[in-house]
Amino acid sequence: MTRRDATLGWIRVWGRAARLALAVAVAGLSPASYTPHTRSVALQQIYFTAWQVLIRFSLFAALLGLVVVQITVSVRATSTLPPMRSNWFCACWCWR
Repeated sequence: MTRRDATLGWIRVWGRAARLALAVAVAGLSPASYTPHTRSVALQQIYFTAWQVLIRFSLFAALLGLVVVQITVSVRATSTLPPMRSNWFCACWCWR
């Protein structure tokens, strides 16, 4: 198998996967797929499931943001760069 054949095979496989995903999405979002009761149950399930995960996700995102800010502040405090060079914009454009 040549490199060209392998590349074409890879593209074909991903094309089939994309077509399947599109067909599933169209069938799932089509109003003809749901009766009013089924649509109501699906919306309630999505709402209650998202509500349960939302609190944990918000706490995780806040904690991750706090950790990233703390790492950035501590690295900056221990770095030996002069204050003007720590600014990315100034380091890239002003010192040319």
